[in-house]
Amino acid sequence: YADLCKKCQQEPNQNHVLFIDEITNVKPNEQSLVYHIVLNRAIGPNVGQLPDNVVVAAAGNSIDESEAAYNMPEPLFRRFDGHIELKPDIQQWLEWGSKNSLKHQGQLRVHPLVASFVGTYGDSVFYSPYDAENPPKYAIDPRGWEKVSDLIYANHGVLRKELLENKVGKSIATSLMEYAKILPITVEDVVTENYHYNEIPTKFDAKYALALSLRFAKIDEIKLVRNFIREHLGAEILKMFDVAWVGNDDEKALHLKAIQIAEDNQILRGNSNDNDKAKA
Repeated sequence: YADLCKKCQQEPNQNHVLFIDEITNVKPNEQSLVYHIVLNRAIGPNVGQLPDNVVVAAAGNSIDESEAAYNMPEPLFRRFDGHIELKPDIQQWLEWGSKNSLKHQGQLRVHPLVASFVGTYGDSVFYSPYDAENPPKYAIDPRGWEKVSDLIYANHGVLRKELLENKVGKSIATSLMEYAKILPITVEDVVTENYHYNEIPTKFDAKYALALSLRFAKIDEIKLVRNFIREHLGAEILKMFDVAWVGNDDEKALHLKAIQIAEDNQILRGNSNDNDKAKA
C-alpha cells in the first residue's frame, strides 16, 4: 500500500492499477475482505484510503473452468463497473507467441513447431474445457502449450515423447511427434521457391501461423514473401502479416509503404490498359 501511494504521488497524471488476482479462488466470505477496496476504495473502514489515480481490477476463474472456484458474492459482483469474459483465441495466442521470449534468448515465446501444430489442428488441441464430473487427466490450454515450448527449447529442439506425454497426453504427443517430421516452409524456401503446394496449409489459423513465422524476412526478401502470402494464404492474412512484419520499425514501415504505392500504381495501369482495349 505504501509503495502504491508513493508511485501514485510520483506520477499524479497517470492512472495506476491495483490488480487483485484469483479473486474467485477463495471462499465467498473471504472475498468480502476486498469489499472495502472495491466499494469504498479503502483497505478498511478507517485505514488505507486509495489515491484518486488508482483503478481497481480483479480476475478469476468461473466455476465452469475450475473446481477450485467459487461464485462471487452478488453485492461484490454488482459493484464492479463491468465484467469481461475472456475465452482462448488461437489467433491472438499465435500473435502473442510470435514475439521475442524473455525466458529464451533469441527465441520466440512459442516454439514455431508448436505454433504451427496448434494452428493446423485448431480447437481440437488448443484448449480442453474443464469437466468437474469427469476431470481430464491432462489439461490442454494456452499456458500448457507454452510449457511444451519451454520443454522443446530446454532440450535444444529435441522432442522427448515421455515429457510431452506428461503435459498433453499420449495421443496429442504422438500427433506432435509425427507432425514434427514435416519440415515447415521457411523464408529461404519462399525466396528460392523450394516448396510444394501440398505443404501449404489450408486452414486459416495454420495459414496465420505460417505467415507469422515468415515475419522475420529481410527487407530485400519482403516482396517475394508478400507475393507468396498474397497468392497462397490470402489478402486477409497479408494484412495481418504486414502489421506483424513492420512492428515498430520506421524503416520497414516506409519500405512497405513504397511497395504498396507501387502495387497500387501497377493495378491502376492495368485497369487503364483494360479500358483502352475495351474502347478499341
